[in-house]
Amino acid sequence: MYNFLLLNFDDEMVNDIIVATENLRTFIKAELDKSRRCYLDKLSTELVTAFGLLPPNKANELLYKSLEQLLAALTDFIKKIYSQQKNSRNKLQKKKFENEWIIVD
Repeated sequence: MYNFLLLNFDDEMVNDIIVATENLRTFIKAELDKSRRCYLDKLSTELVTAFGLLPPNKANELLYKSLEQLLAALTDFIKKIYSQQKNSRNKLQKKKFENEWIIVD
């Protein structure tokens, strides 16, 4: 079912994954609340620890589960941001411009 678990990661791929995780954490850090930032810090630490201590199959499994959780957290975050933007766009503010009502962002 999970072809991902069958992959063998070399050191370069592991480093790329860790760098990508850190870059993602840096990108969304400013937008997320403290509990989510703690989650991403924990995820980064677990990934580094897993690839250093676990057999490759277990490390791959942990990586897959961690990425699934990260995807779920990011999906929730994107939905939340989209909802906030959608709500703010739908608000009509009463400003008159040449006898017409306009929508103001």
